[in-house]
Amino acid sequence: MWNDQSVAGGGFFNSPGQFGNVTTPNQAQKSTRRASRTAPIVIRQALHCGDDGVKIWGTEIQIVSIVARVRNIRLQSTKITYTIQDITGRMRAVLWIDQEAMEQDDKATPRVQVNDYIQVFGNIKTNKGKKVMMAFKIMPITDVNAITFHYLQCIHNKVKMESDSKKVRLLGPFIFCLHMVAHQATKTCYISSINFELYPHFYKVLNQV
Repeated sequence: MWNDQSVAGGGFFNSPGQFGNVTTPNQAQKSTRRASRTAPIVIRQALHCGDDGVKIWGTEIQIVSIVARVRNIRLQSTKITYTIQDITGRMRAVLWIDQEAMEQDDKATPRVQVNDYIQVFGNIKTNKGKKVMMAFKIMPITDVNAITFHYLQCIHNKVKMESDSKKVRLLGPFIFCLHMVAHQATKTCYISSINFELYPHFYKVLNQV
C-alpha cells in the first residue's frame, strides 16, 4: 500500500497528511472563503492562479501539494531554490533554511538530487510577476504509487467539480497510462528513470485540470 514517507495523501484535508472528505460544490459555497485546507494540484494550476492564491470550487486553498521532478537545485546560505517540473509546467519552489537547525541535524534539509521526484507542501506566491511556491515541507518520493495517487486525486477533484462527460471519458486512457508507467517503474526499479512526458495522455488529461 502507500508508503507514508512518500505520499501524504490528497483530496481535501484539514492539514498535511490528514485525510478528509472531499467537499461537494454546494458545501464549498457555504463554507468560509478562507478555509484552511490542503489540496493536491498540478503546476499548471499554480501558474494560472490569481494573486489571491489557488481556489478550487471558489474556496481559497491556503496550502497546496505538488508532486514533480527536480530539474535544478540552487543552494544558498538562507534558502534552497528547486526548479520543479511536472507534465503541465515548470516553476520554482523555495525552501528557507534554519541555519541553526542544520548545524545540529544534517537531516534538517531534504536529501534531494536532480531528477528525483518530490512532494512539496506550501503556498503559491507571486514574485516579480512570476508564481513561486514557498515550501515548508519537501519529501522525496520513493514509491511510484505516490505519483500515480497524486495525479488521480488532481483529476478526481476536477471531475467532481465538473460533470462534463467528455472530460470523464478521458480518464480511461489516462488510467491505462498510469498502469503502464507503474509497470515500467516496477521493471526498472529506478523511480528517477520514469518519464511521464513520454505518455501524451497525461498532458491531454491534466491540461483539463
